Amino acid sequence: MKFSGVGVIGNKGMKPKITWSYKNRQGHGRIRVPFIRFSMFCEDLTQKAELNPNTGRMERPREIVQIILPEGDRGQKLFESLSPGRMVHITGRQTTKPSIGTNSKGEQQLYSNVQVYMDDLQFMDSPIERQVARCLGILVASGTINEELSKEYATKANIYLAAQQEQYGPPREVEDKTTMDSGDVDPNAGTHDPDHPDFMNP
Repeated sequence: MKFSGVGVIGNKGMKPKITWSYKNRQGHGRIRVPFIRFSMFCEDLTQKAELNPNTGRMERPREIVQIILPEGDRGQKLFESLSPGRMVHITGRQTTKPSIGTNSKGEQQLYSNVQVYMDDLQFMDSPIERQVARCLGILVASGTINEELSKEYATKANIYLAAQQEQYGPPREVEDKTTMDSGDVDPNAGTHDPDHPDFMNP
């Protein structure tokens, strides 16, 4: 099934991750390859939009979709530009692996576990650092603030972003299973609690 959708990359257990391990590849034998993925929030367009009391806006429920990138150079280069909060447009081959898990309330719950093998990825925004610099540049050019105030705001923004990274960790995670005896670990094994942020991630 084909997939085409826009979503926002999640944080914590959903952030971009690359796991290096040994896999059997036809014609190449057992080689070291990366498993690259992230999860994103997508609006469920099949559901009716309702008023969100927190934002005051009409919003549809969100679905978590896991994106699996190609393991070649292309996927590895894209990985370096991925980070939580970025908006991306994804096209690819969609599959679902429905499963029943126990949620945080101890109830059995069915979840669809949508996975998309990426064909194309387009960024719908710029990294937050570039957005800050662009906004400050516009304010200086329009005479709203002077150069000195712009530098002060940039410093404060950098302090805030550094604090966010300290709280949530680096924007991307790298795991190397080739240094341990776990090359045959199932990359799709993970938690089955659909309320847990890690449930979509291996």
